[in-house]
Amino acid sequence: MGKWIFRTGAAIVCLVLIALGAGYLWLQYAAKKGLPQFSGEVLVSGIKKEVEIIRDTYGIPHIYSQNEPDLYFALGFAMAQDRMWQMDFYRRLGQGRLSEILGETFVETDRYFRLLSAAGINKEIPNELSFMLKSFSDGVNAYLIDHRDKLPLEFKILRYKPDPWHPEDYLASVRTGIQNSLILLINIA
Repeated sequence: MGKWIFRTGAAIVCLVLIALGAGYLWLQYAAKKGLPQFSGEVLVSGIKKEVEIIRDTYGIPHIYSQNEPDLYFALGFAMAQDRMWQMDFYRRLGQGRLSEILGETFVETDRYFRLLSAAGINKEIPNELSFMLKSFSDGVNAYLIDHRDKLPLEFKILRYKPDPWHPEDYLASVRTGIQNSLILLINIA
């Protein structure tokens, strides 16, 4: 009887170790799959002239373009490549839509940000910024299309894919940062 208990216990421990090892390997694979591309060429439709994104030793992108729309397109692409999860999180926070992905716990947070949004910052995009935000959005969307199967790990864990990016989404994410700064200042004062 003692040998049977020992063998069963050893088998359970081995199975748990195998499951933990497999889980660790899957996490490593999924995390690496969502990392930005630091070398090589990417062919993306939507750019009019050649754009070069050079990353320094710290991974910071330096963008060289022959025109402004392509510059903002490349900025959107590079930013999505590096920060798509954060961008989507702040967009959802600014729009009051976190509970859609994180559950009922965030309904009050959504209500709070929708109230702040309704009470405050202008939602219209000034004409002088519209081409920048449109080009930026096109770059983000090009990344989303090109990398739909290589999104960051957070999207896999939460089992959803981000919505296409729109120019006003940038304003929602910026508004979130402004609101958080104002809240911090009010709490300090």
